[in-house]
Amino acid sequence: MEPLGIGKEEQMELDKKQGIYYYKVPGGYCGLGFDVCLEEIKHFKKFLLGTWIDHSLLYKRPKRGGYAAFELHEQLSELCRKENHRTGRRCEDALTPQLKGLEGKRVEVIDKYDEKRRFWVGKSTGWYPVHLEVARSNSTGGGSVIGTPFKQIKVKEGREWRAIFKDKIFPLGGTT
Repeated sequence: MEPLGIGKEEQMELDKKQGIYYYKVPGGYCGLGFDVCLEEIKHFKKFLLGTWIDHSLLYKRPKRGGYAAFELHEQLSELCRKENHRTGRRCEDALTPQLKGLEGKRVEVIDKYDEKRRFWVGKSTGWYPVHLEVARSNSTGGGSVIGTPFKQIKVKEGREWRAIFKDKIFPLGGTT
């Protein structure tokens, strides 16, 4: 890992081999992947179009893995938070399209890695929600959904599992 310069940058390191920004937070470190950073920048720009913000930020195109990308991510994230506080709008681009409308339901999925698992579909709070994999109906939370797009989704209805296909975005080989 290599440290980045001065000031706020002193609290961040780049791991170019793994493609991750590491930055200090109270009690430790947090990581943000280079590709995730750029993808979230796209989401934030889309969310902020037509709002009160200085639109010159929306035209910046930082390079992958540089401090400028991380800094733009942080600036846009803060502007999105302010827009949410001002209007109540949420940026829902990080939600899993195949799970929209299934919040609160028990599902069985086969993910893109051919792993099968069951979970309750949850949704995080805040201005940038994600779908959650909640282990049990009485759990208070869960981790972000991983392994998308899913090859198969089944929804529990009573004692039965019913196969569904959302948005026809299953790769070839998906089964019913």
